[in-house]
Amino acid sequence: MKGQADLLIFILLFIISLFLFTSASIWSTSIFQQNVDLTNIQAAEEFMRELDIGIKNLVKYGGSQQFKYNIDGTIEIVDAQAIEIKMPISIQLQKNWINLTSDGSYMRERQEGTMLKIQAVYNQTDYKIEFIPGASSLANPEYVTIERNKTFVDNGLTVIRIKITFA
Repeated sequence: MKGQADLLIFILLFIISLFLFTSASIWSTSIFQQNVDLTNIQAAEEFMRELDIGIKNLVKYGGSQQFKYNIDGTIEIVDAQAIEIKMPISIQLQKNWINLTSDGSYMRERQEGTMLKIQAVYNQTDYKIEFIPGASSLANPEYVTIERNKTFVDNGLTVIRIKITFA
């Protein structure tokens, strides 16, 4: 009788332990994925800030600059004044645009379905920035290179063209 009771206790403890382990694993996986998503979002925002600083330096001083693109998502020239990063996420964020910066240019982000969009938009009033693609306007590159291409005056407004190459 004592052997049967010990076996029954062992089986019950084993089932309870298995249930607790499974519950903890499922719970920790979602927490882990949220942390991964938040880290990826921060990396994309930081990349966009560095790119923004590089573009502003090109406007002032000319030249070219190359950035390592280690984001799990695509980068795209949306139009002549906007660059966008799209990346998959599994957490819920704002569906409306949220402005992250606003100092001559502005960065904004929002969630569309399972994708996060982060944009840098350049709408200056004293000059105009125009982006032109080096080869393609959409890519998942290893490097992003920006270079001041051409400056001219159009209807009294200085236009600065910046070539963006994804490689």
